[in-house]
Amino acid sequence: MTVVYTQSQVDAIGAKIGGAIKKVRDNINITDQNTGQALNIWTGTQAQYDAIALKNPNVLYVVKP
Repeated sequence: MTVVYTQSQVDAIGAKIGGAIKKVRDNINITDQNTGQALNIWTGTQAQYDAIALKNPNVLYVVKP
């Protein structure tokens, strides 16, 4: 059985998935156990990391290969 979706259906599905991912991301609270402060997670390439002029001490930076 083959299912064919229109572009608007695909866009609607993408919007719902994106919204769900944002809700999960917004509701995950990671806390530094030493300071009790909230941490954020950033991921990107080495070049993207190098381009960040001012690193935030409350962000966990993960550089992907």
